[in-house]
Amino acid sequence: MFTGDERIEKATRVRVRAQLPRRLAGDGSPGTLAAALAPALMRLTMGFNHDRSLLPASYLQDPKLLAAYMARFTPLGADRVRFALGQGGAAFARLRGLAGERPLRLLDVGAGPGSATLGALSALDLSGDAPPPVCVLIDRTRSALEEAARLADAAGFRARLVRIAHDVTRGLPEGPAFAQPFDLILVANMLNELSESRRGRFVQRLAALLAPEGLLLAVEPGTQAAARDLIALRDRLGELATVAPCPHDLPCPLHAQNRRDWCHVAAPYNRSAWIDALDRVCGLDHTRLVFSYWLARQAADGVLPAGPSRIVSDLLKDEGGSVRLLCTPSGLRRVSAAAFGVAYRGQPWTEKIPSQPANASSRPRKERPRRN
Repeated sequence: MFTGDERIEKATRVRVRAQLPRRLAGDGSPGTLAAALAPALMRLTMGFNHDRSLLPASYLQDPKLLAAYMARFTPLGADRVRFALGQGGAAFARLRGLAGERPLRLLDVGAGPGSATLGALSALDLSGDAPPPVCVLIDRTRSALEEAARLADAAGFRARLVRIAHDVTRGLPEGPAFAQPFDLILVANMLNELSESRRGRFVQRLAALLAPEGLLLAVEPGTQAAARDLIALRDRLGELATVAPCPHDLPCPLHAQNRRDWCHVAAPYNRSAWIDALDRVCGLDHTRLVFSYWLARQAADGVLPAGPSRIVSDLLKDEGGSVRLLCTPSGLRRVSAAAFGVAYRGQPWTEKIPSQPANASSRPRKERPRRN
């Protein structure tokens, strides 16, 4: 069961309450704040999940929408980044080790109020002796960047934030902040705003900014379209080697063999009272952390231990009974569900399981995943 970082959630509530009129903020309880944010929360939910035209490109310039975004999407966005970086194995451990030698350099592209940066700082969990990392945040909305700095401070993270107001859909800016390479580059919920051709060029430009031992993390919604676009990008960019979720650099076998399914995470989530109150307002159910991600490094970085195999399906009904698909270093395997016990999509699996390669021609019936 994945649990959120209480520091981030508390900082979010503090900042949201500060932005609301006192008569609406009331006692500051999760239910009271969620009720006050209800109209803006519903507008964001409808815009993101159903009709993006309901939201202008610069929607975070609206103070009500910014407060609602921070309330719901900052804790969840930070937790998705924390989960993804936690799958980084030796590559992420090496990055954390560098933090004791010099200030790490982070780049958050399309940062908004800094959700991804907060998640990365939480995952790094640097000691008090480590020099504060330098975090360069880029977003078109200056007020969102200002809130990112306030949130980091309220959460107690030691970091030096460099804020750059710029529309990254028009390209990356230039300047002194980019004079040195970055140890960690974050791009969360932004690639889906670019066309396929621009998406590839954009990530190539980001890859060129990576330090030799740096990591690039792309996080997208767990929808079929966003996840399959991310997989296609991974398969196409040879200058980057996959760290997670894939245990190999082969073309995605799930993408190639099954046009209906897609690789994403659906991890059990220990929903707090704050997230529960927001879910009630929006009619959602965040009992699972659902998203897609790609954690990568420079292909020229040398050889690192392969990541673990990973469960990439819900429970499937096959002729032989219930099975799950396991992505291994050699490709897909169809494994009896009994071998896993309680399991979830995106779960790493280190046990050695005898199984047969998944049959591309077989079309097992699948439980329909819940939209989250």
